[in-house]
Amino acid sequence: MRNIKENERHFTLIPYWENLDVIKNFASADFERAKYHPGDENFLQECEETVQHYEVFAP
Repeated sequence: MRNIKENERHFTLIPYWENLDVIKNFASADFERAKYHPGDENFLQECEETVQHYEVFAP
C-alpha cells in the first residue's frame, strides 16, 4: 500500500507467512526487529526498528 504525504511516499508491506515459526526461522529469535538488506539505506529515508505481526482471521 502507498500513501503520499507532502511529496514523501510511505509504503506498508503486508507479506503472508505460513506461521510464526517460519518468520522466526527467517528473522531469528528477535523476530520483531526489522530486517534490512545491504543497500536499503540508499532508498529509505528512515528505517523502522521493529515490525508488527498479525494473524489472518477468517471465520
